[in-house]
Amino acid sequence: MHAQDTQGIPGWEVLPDSLFLIWHLDQDQITRLHVIEEDYDTERQHVAADTKVDAAEKKARLQKLGTARLHEIEGVLGQEYFSDWQRHVRDAGPKAP
Repeated sequence: MHAQDTQGIPGWEVLPDSLFLIWHLDQDQITRLHVIEEDYDTERQHVAADTKVDAAEKKARLQKLGTARLHEIEGVLGQEYFSDWQRHVRDAGPKAP
């Protein structure tokens, strides 16, 4: 469900655990990233389940949450690893013809 309701919305890209090993993150950073993921996944589920708002409002709320999620992740990773992750995201994205 996560991929469906956030597909194409910036800020919801997957942050794979495999990168944690490449970057040699310490346990505190890994724990903080997992907490961020859990918290934002919970919020995402609440938005998706809200029957009182239309699809456009849900998308707007998911965009705001996605932006906040990115800022929190950047705070844990620091600029170097955050930029590296964003490069991975761009490289994994759809290729232009």
